[in-house]
Amino acid sequence: MEDLWAFNEEVVARAIYDSEIPVMSAVGHQIDFVISDFVADLRAPTPSAAAQMVVDENQMLLEQVKAETNKLTFSVSALLEHSKQTLEATKQSYGFRRPFDIITQRSQKVDELVRQLVDRIKNYFEIKSNAISLCKEKLIVLSPSSVLKRGYSIARKLPELTVIKDACILRKEDRIDVKVFKGRIESKVELIDLE
Repeated sequence: MEDLWAFNEEVVARAIYDSEIPVMSAVGHQIDFVISDFVADLRAPTPSAAAQMVVDENQMLLEQVKAETNKLTFSVSALLEHSKQTLEATKQSYGFRRPFDIITQRSQKVDELVRQLVDRIKNYFEIKSNAISLCKEKLIVLSPSSVLKRGYSIARKLPELTVIKDACILRKEDRIDVKVFKGRIESKVELIDLE
């Protein structure tokens, strides 16, 4: 017990407990217990058992690393192969083999769309122009000036200039203003015929 006493010291126990590196305690024989056994990360019953545990653990870790390395190598190889196939397919696509043909086709399509747009705009304005001309002709035909030109006149009672639509509003000697296509006439009522 005296030979192992150093592993019962508080300073040693605190150092083991505070260590950031994992510590294995393997002091003495299976029946020997010291304070460092209780603060260590792992206790082995003997130094030989500790060596065996470390070697076994190390071997297991190496096998895990090897297995993970194989998985990673396989994954990277598969990814590279997939990327290679995608790149080859892209290289063989029409867009990469004949880019100028695609540009020419798209350019022709744009030209065709522009031509259609210009035609539609011309057609639209032509229709609107025809509609405006038709409205203008109707306005000319229906305008008071056109009616007067065809021989009609507008008679108004003076002095209020009320348009005469019925002869019954007039009396003998009333003055009237008659508007014709070219000029006007002022006259006096001499006869009123209500028939």
